[in-house]
Amino acid sequence: GCLPPGVEPKSYKATPNRGSGISIGGSSSNSNSNSNGSEGGRGSSSSRTAATNTRNQLNVGLLVPHTNFGRRDYLRSINTAVMGLQKGRGPKLTFLKDHEFQTSNIHFDMMSLTPSPTAILNTLCKEFLHANVSAILYMMNYESYGRSTASAQYFLQLAGYLGIPVISWNADNSGLERRASQSALQLQLAPSIEHQSAAMLSILERYKWHQFSVVTSQIAGHDDFVQAVREQVAAMDHFKFTILNSIIVSRPINLVELVNSEARVMLLYCTKDEAVDILKAAEELHITGENYVWVVTQSVIENYVWVVTQSVIEN
Repeated sequence: GCLPPGVEPKSYKATPNRGSGISIGGSSSNSNSNSNGSEGGRGSSSSRTAATNTRNQLNVGLLVPHTNFGRRDYLRSINTAVMGLQKGRGPKLTFLKDHEFQTSNIHFDMMSLTPSPTAILNTLCKEFLHANVSAILYMMNYESYGRSTASAQYFLQLAGYLGIPVISWNADNSGLERRASQSALQLQLAPSIEHQSAAMLSILERYKWHQFSVVTSQIAGHDDFVQAVREQVAAMDHFKFTILNSIIVSRPINLVELVNSEARVMLLYCTKDEAVDILKAAEELHITGENYVWVVTQSVIENYVWVVTQSVIEN
């Protein structure tokens, strides 16, 4: 089962300090290892061990995309990052004086694009909770956008229930519930849907385009995108925007509403494949070309080369 921090299973013995991990076995094995360390003139080794034990272990969980041949590269990157932190900024970071933070304190696991609930539970409970991690780095940088972000939502919610802070970089974060993604325990490094909509509106403001339409597919988070645009338009008092209409495209005929309006600027939020179909239909309806502007989100652009390369590696 998955036990929250502070609740110890019978077969494990928790060390007194948070962040120092959980040691397996009885007290006799621990006492034997301590006594062996002091035998045979190993006073210097014993003193080093004692000095290390006086510092709390700072454990961090790291979740990365699954690859069949990338584990060694991940380990190399982790080691480089930790060594760079200690040598470059170590003297300026006071927490390193009180906490032991080595490569061995990074507990990382690889996860597929669409993990099962069981896989997510195993990662949280067996890998991260038992290591007593102080935070989790959620670096699932897949740029494969779709209509569901259930796995990311489930992981972040469980981490929130357990009270574990999460620093995340998941490019496809637009479909996450806005309340969950704005949790005090979550720091999102990838551009959020609010950031992207603000950037799009800044382009319109730069070129003095006051009127526009919003076009979305049924991609995850399309309602949040429309809501984010409306909220930012309402909050702007120095530039007047007018949203002519908001369209959800499920069939090409849905674009006829744009033809009948005065829209010349469109904000498009959908996947890369959906954008191909939408813009093809728009071209047939003569709402593309030099008199029209389509401003798209990151989900349309994607990191296509990375996705294709990753697919080849997996197969």
